[in-house]
Amino acid sequence: MHAPSEHTVDNKHHDLEMHFVHLVNDSDATDYSGVADFAVIGVFFDREAGGNEDNPFIASLAANSNTANGNTVSISNVQVADFLGGLDLSDGYYTYDGSFTTPPCTEGVKWVVVNQVQPISDAQLEQYTNRWANRSAYANGNGNNRLIMPLNDRTIYFSGAAALQMAAAATLIATQLF
Repeated sequence: MHAPSEHTVDNKHHDLEMHFVHLVNDSDATDYSGVADFAVIGVFFDREAGGNEDNPFIASLAANSNTANGNTVSISNVQVADFLGGLDLSDGYYTYDGSFTTPPCTEGVKWVVVNQVQPISDAQLEQYTNRWANRSAYANGNGNNRLIMPLNDRTIYFSGAAALQMAAAATLIATQLF
């Protein structure tokens, strides 16, 4: 998780962004040449845009923290598939080929950033930022997000309900013409 968000929409950061990292199965016999080695799904959380209310998924992660003595606590029953499957993609999503946002910032990552913003409460955001984002080890206590990088030659694609409706309408018109 990164606070504030590492991606911006219309030059606006959201309160928090969570990344779900996936690895292409390199033991598969399928040839993945030309395909990114990793895929990352980015999901925004924001008190204003998503709502200032407790987020059940964030709450389910609360136990996954370091204890006072520095030991990591194992948790189970975090419903990642349910959370990701419940996202409303009708607001669209962005995709681009990029890199990881943490050093060494390895290239070969297919990014999918969901446009729908999820709720997070003041208390949940404060718990996270107090633990990680406000620590002086990260950007002198100014967040744990990577700065916005120039696009260079990258192209960002947007897919959304409007784009799907236009494609469906174009297909319908083409079908009627021929």
